[in-house]
Amino acid sequence: MPWRCYRKVYNQVVAGLQCMWDRGWIHNDVKAGNIFYERIGQDGCPEGVVLADFGLSRQIGHSIRPFDEEDYMSAYYVVESLFYGMEDPLKIRKSFEKKNGGGSVVRAAADKKIDLCSFAYMIDSIWGKAERTLQKILGPGACGPMGSGRRKLYP
Repeated sequence: MPWRCYRKVYNQVVAGLQCMWDRGWIHNDVKAGNIFYERIGQDGCPEGVVLADFGLSRQIGHSIRPFDEEDYMSAYYVVESLFYGMEDPLKIRKSFEKKNGGGSVVRAAADKKIDLCSFAYMIDSIWGKAERTLQKILGPGACGPMGSGRRKLYP
């Protein structure tokens, strides 16, 4: 795909994410496999770009069940804050009351920073500039390790 087309796709994905956030939701599964387009335009670029697969979407502020450690290395686009036993670089974990009583549980709260980090990781793999942009928005190293730079949990 020509570089001029990446910007058009980027803008359409950002508009879709902003629409979700404005309505109080996060996608929570932003990756290339969940971005589709309707057609190729006259300029040769994708048009009608849409986000798909809302199975992991959550209302902002609501609890997100953590991922298992076994998924850590393969789910390279998912922030470290969403895994059992990992650090919380996004500072999004908090205590939630259990539904059937009996105390509370610490989980990540749905936050648009999750979508921002996943989207930035995807963009960074194409352009290599997303980390600089994220540092301006969230602060240096805010997303924690993503992709092949993650340390392995098991020997």
